[in-house]
Amino acid sequence: MRNMFIILKNNFYRAVSRKNYFILMLCISIITITAAVFFTAKLEVKGNIAVVSDTGSLYLSSKLLHVEKVDRVPDRASLVMHKYDAAVIDRGDGEFEIQTIRSDDFKKKLEKIIKNQDLSSFKDENSRGVASNILGYMIMIVFIQGLLYMLMYSEDRENGTFKRIGVSPVPAGVYLAGHGIFNFLMVFLPTYLLIISVKIIFGINIGLSFIQYAGILGLLTFLATGFSLFISSLFKKADSSNMAGQSIAVLTSLLAGCFYSFDNGNEVMKKIISILPQKNLISLVQAIEHGKSFNALVPQLTYMIAFSAVLFVLAAAIVKINFKKGEC
Repeated sequence: MRNMFIILKNNFYRAVSRKNYFILMLCISIITITAAVFFTAKLEVKGNIAVVSDTGSLYLSSKLLHVEKVDRVPDRASLVMHKYDAAVIDRGDGEFEIQTIRSDDFKKKLEKIIKNQDLSSFKDENSRGVASNILGYMIMIVFIQGLLYMLMYSEDRENGTFKRIGVSPVPAGVYLAGHGIFNFLMVFLPTYLLIISVKIIFGINIGLSFIQYAGILGLLTFLATGFSLFISSLFKKADSSNMAGQSIAVLTSLLAGCFYSFDNGNEVMKKIISILPQKNLISLVQAIEHGKSFNALVPQLTYMIAFSAVLFVLAAAIVKINFKKGEC
């Protein structure tokens, strides 16, 4: 315990010595997280729809949809990049065609709205609320923060400090745990305090209580810390680990639907997405928003904790193997 405290204290001293780097990261985090909380808390629109109609006979109006009349059918890239969720093409005589890469369920709901303006189509128990939107946008930010705050661990591996730690009385596991705790605190505390501050200052609805946010954010930070420790152990160079880690974080967050529900009806893709921890976290938040019982939350909670624990174990195993090879 004493050795771990020494490592933590040493990391904080090192952070102070390069305060410009950490202040810059903190400022970027403040801006991005505040924007995520503030703007997504006000998000009510369920879709952006492009309407192509020469006659003007197709009428589509809804508070839940942002409707834009365009002269020509948007290309597929506009749908893939989520500029539009769907394109509605007026064929005349009450006939219309819907082009979308979103799920068949979304397409059917849109058809229902066009036919009878039934707004209840988009009000279902699987819809994303304020909290799931906020946390969805924050997931990738937290992952990238975790990678950036693991800088000192990566530097120790690059300059040979970690190799010297390996032959010192300090166990490698304690050293890794020290870096992990430092990373967790540096990510969790500023992020959580920002959420509280935005709520108090602007008085906006954040969807869940402060205690619920503490638990969910703690789970997310635990996962991000395990991921960053694993990636930093896998690559010896800090630049390589950051580049690989951020690429993986961005790709998996996009696939998991952190910014937008990614579902094109492909069963294989659905199964791949379902194993992503980010997807399970969003599902967990949605379940809490809809008042599901604790028993209904257990599968996602168990999966998230187990997935994070596996990342920590893999990081420790990689370090142990590298020690034996003399590559640390």
